[in-house]
Amino acid sequence: MNPTLNRLRWGGFVCAVVAMILIPVFFANQYYLSLMTTTCFTILFAASLRFGMRANLLNFGLGGFIGIGGYTWAVLSTRWGLSFELSLLIAIALTAIVSIVVGVLLLRVRGIYYLMLTFAFAQLLILMWTGFEKPFGGSVGLFRLPNPSILGLELHTKIDLYLMAFVLMLVSLLVMWRLECSKFGLVCNAMRQSEDQVEAIGLNTRNYKVMCFVISCIFAAMGGVFYIAYLKNIEPGYFSVWRTVFFMTVIVLGGLGNIWGVVIGASCLAVLSEYMWRGMEYQEFIYGGLLILLVLLLPGGLVSLPKLVWRRLAGQPLQIIRRGRI
Repeated sequence: MNPTLNRLRWGGFVCAVVAMILIPVFFANQYYLSLMTTTCFTILFAASLRFGMRANLLNFGLGGFIGIGGYTWAVLSTRWGLSFELSLLIAIALTAIVSIVVGVLLLRVRGIYYLMLTFAFAQLLILMWTGFEKPFGGSVGLFRLPNPSILGLELHTKIDLYLMAFVLMLVSLLVMWRLECSKFGLVCNAMRQSEDQVEAIGLNTRNYKVMCFVISCIFAAMGGVFYIAYLKNIEPGYFSVWRTVFFMTVIVLGGLGNIWGVVIGASCLAVLSEYMWRGMEYQEFIYGGLLILLVLLLPGGLVSLPKLVWRRLAGQPLQIIRRGRI
């Protein structure tokens, strides 16, 4: 990697972090704070989905695991009166158990069969949450959930909730980035290229895939707890498969090859939706057209644009970059 380009990337990252921390101080607009908070959660969920995709695991049931985290906290806090911290730990533990069982069973198959099973699992969860009014509230869900309280500090203002979402997103991204740079992450990336070759050198790819699946689901469920705590209401419709499709759009827009691609993709979609609110009926059409253009002209996503420009300035033919060799 070019050292100068690498320093520019990290410099931009540090500037972005500082800017996102200072924005609430100088621009305490309630609407924009809500927009930025939602964007932070979108980044976290898209990064969770992308983490599984690094091992060639596209999980259409990710919304279901987000719901497991959210419903666990909502039920434990409203029905049993447990604290936020204890409910969070129980939600993570429950997600770990469910994802291990589901991962071991579903990862026996590959390809379209795996995709359909993850889709079916998410639909079963939605049917369960819809069908049982106690304790899940049925189709209308649960309302008037309590404010999150961390170490005795109650978070109730828009700024508090934004900083909560931002810190959660930042820490989760850094942990996932470190995992990707570890031996575990390198093996998962190798499986995305060729699972058969990884098996040929003696590694148990199924164990790695289950671990990657579980980690992805845990991050999604943890984000689900904080997301529902931010919304203060929950219903089954929040966790449909279309939510997962939206996260896939974020990944394709930003780029799969770099974890910061989800940050760029989610931020661009947030800005785009802000300017398209007058023409909501054309939103899907515009999103689809943009995705087609990006896949054809910029297969590495928006995150690859600086490297493309850098190589173009260095005199490399643009045709090579368009093929995705970046």
